[in-house]
Amino acid sequence: MRPSPRKIRATSSSSRSLRTSRPLRLLRKRYPKTEIRVTGGVTEEITAGLIDRRFDLGLITLPVSEEHLKILPLFEEELPLLRPSPTPVRGGHVGSMRASELAGVPFLLYPKQSNMGSIIDQFFAKIGVTPRVLMEADDTEAIKRLVESGFGYSMLPEHALRGQTRFFHTLRIAGHQLTRRQALAMAAVRRAWRVFEEIRTAMTSAAPGQGRQMAPASRQTPQTTSRRPIPHDHQSYLEFL
Repeated sequence: MRPSPRKIRATSSSSRSLRTSRPLRLLRKRYPKTEIRVTGGVTEEITAGLIDRRFDLGLITLPVSEEHLKILPLFEEELPLLRPSPTPVRGGHVGSMRASELAGVPFLLYPKQSNMGSIIDQFFAKIGVTPRVLMEADDTEAIKRLVESGFGYSMLPEHALRGQTRFFHTLRIAGHQLTRRQALAMAAVRRAWRVFEEIRTAMTSAAPGQGRQMAPASRQTPQTTSRRPIPHDHQSYLEFL
């Protein structure tokens, strides 16, 4: 029998809190004598750490291009449009606006070289909009607060916007929807599929209704990708020592 891990190190950007809290509680219950630590991380650190065997599991946004990785798809998540509001707005309602209405409005977006920035840029190109970008930042919470302060519009992960009264409206572009794909990643040489799948199950059931579950990768033939530079983006990883 494989011994319980002595230490579990979990790292998460602030936008991951709703996704990671329940899985971490389940891990603590499953491994009560295991030390669990939580910190922050970015995609480059996660993928490099996976390959260097400094940790075992990473929660990432697809696509990533790095060989020697096993990829287990989790779910799709919407990135709605955020529009500042001078008065408090209760969560839940998602409005609609035309792509043409975005002409000239200021935007606060993720850096262009980041994974999330690339996904958003491709979406704007698809709907025929050239955003007027006032500022780029890789911190989801910082962008959200700046939108609430009236500095501009943005597009952020859906679950990072839930459970609070806020000073912005959430909208969709009429006829279009932007989503991102989330996945667990581990080094191809690792043999921690049992824990890998336990975490996948916990995460896909952690927040019902927040994202569509994706088909699991085969245990015998996990997805691998070719090697090229990885975009910089805040993500999460789990390390088992």
